[in-house]
Amino acid sequence: MGITRISILCHDVSDNALGRAYILARVLQRRYRVTIIGPKFYRDRIWPPCDTGEVAIESIRGTRHPGWLVHGRRLFDLVRGSDVVYAVKARPTSFGVGLWAQKHLGCPLVLDIDDWEVGGYLDYPTWRRWLLAANLSNPNGYTFTRWMEHRVREADTVTTVSTFLQSRYGGILVPHGRDRDLFDPTHYDGASVRQQHGLPLDMPLLLFLGTPRRHKGLDTLLQTLERMGSHSGPQTVHTVIAGVDWTHPQAKTIADRASQLPLTMLGMQPFAEVPALLAAADMVVVPQSSRPFSQGQIPAKLIDAMAMAKPIVASAVSDIPAMLDGCGLTVPPEDPEALANAIETLLSNRALGEALGVRARQRFLERYTWDAMAEMLLPLIDQVLR
Repeated sequence: MGITRISILCHDVSDNALGRAYILARVLQRRYRVTIIGPKFYRDRIWPPCDTGEVAIESIRGTRHPGWLVHGRRLFDLVRGSDVVYAVKARPTSFGVGLWAQKHLGCPLVLDIDDWEVGGYLDYPTWRRWLLAANLSNPNGYTFTRWMEHRVREADTVTTVSTFLQSRYGGILVPHGRDRDLFDPTHYDGASVRQQHGLPLDMPLLLFLGTPRRHKGLDTLLQTLERMGSHSGPQTVHTVIAGVDWTHPQAKTIADRASQLPLTMLGMQPFAEVPALLAAADMVVVPQSSRPFSQGQIPAKLIDAMAMAKPIVASAVSDIPAMLDGCGLTVPPEDPEALANAIETLLSNRALGEALGVRARQRFLERYTWDAMAEMLLPLIDQVLR
């Protein structure tokens, strides 16, 4: 009997949607032959943080309708020969392809839901949602995504990342995870990392890590930094926003807003370099906004910070309060004053921050490693195959 082949379908391998697919692949390839398959809709690239060569990725160029109806059929050819299809996100170019493979190839279909996709559209006013619904040229647009959500029950098994998503779609909760050996704070020298990036050595370093998006709360963070800068206290902090896609329009907006602050913006970071950057930081902030889309999301960068034993201040949305209970500080979302107070608390009490970081690392080792993911995913795939 040959090695089981798993095709992980990602609806767009050129953007940060690839992140969850990449981690699932890294865990599953411990036992199976795994390939990530998907279109490239953005700049004909593989999303740089995951373009490491450690996972096989097969892609086609993404196009819009009506051309996609013909061009996109190449995904079906890439999926042929799979023993299991694992679709990431209930989107047409991942889950939709998986439904085709389930019906025509007889492949078991597992669906992973790491975001409430339709919830992302609820942030918009009604008139704009109507316009989005009328735009049928985008293969993953609003209308087609809603259609996919109604078909979730057709998957053989569902995995999710949060209790909100689990309550909505059912299935098995499989949180984000990280490699415990790569994310080991004893392996890195924060001072040398600061020198490498030209960061100050004599100031506390505050880190925001991740792809800037509307729901990530960067506006709240910038308001917080402006508030802290207006204080006359002795603490001065330098902030790093890392993970910026310079081709995205929001990058310039953030840069213009932050030009008067002690702040450094760094581009997208390969997964293997994230731990070193975290080692250079004194504190990590995760200022998620309170939006419909945020209810189900668990920022993977929160797990990164926990793994590296960092003091963390995060917004109290989704499962974040439970994850950081006793090992981090949470504040109301979109509250710059509360965020500033929490940051200043940790700056003035380093012992507290270190204690929280140690407990965060311990919780990571218990719940959020690749080993913990494997304990859930490997038996799940074996069960699906049977």
